Amino acid sequence: MRTPEDYMSKGTTFVVASSDAFGPVMERPSEHAAEYEAYQRVFNQTGHCLPVIQPTARISGPQIIICRLDSPIQ
Repeated sequence: MRTPEDYMSKGTTFVVASSDAFGPVMERPSEHAAEYEAYQRVFNQTGHCLPVIQPTARISGPQIIICRLDSPIQ
């Protein structure tokens, strides 16, 4: 788990997150406080994330979240 600033310092522009990884943290934030806070810092930057890709009845799989770190998504 890194902060958005850590990722940006390494030249990362986008983060792609899968609920396979963040799901357990988001379901039990009190058990994963540091990880939960790190995800929240990335996911809650207004205008920086695309709409969440949700599984459907026809296409199963994890939720996918794509966020741009250096500026809002245009």
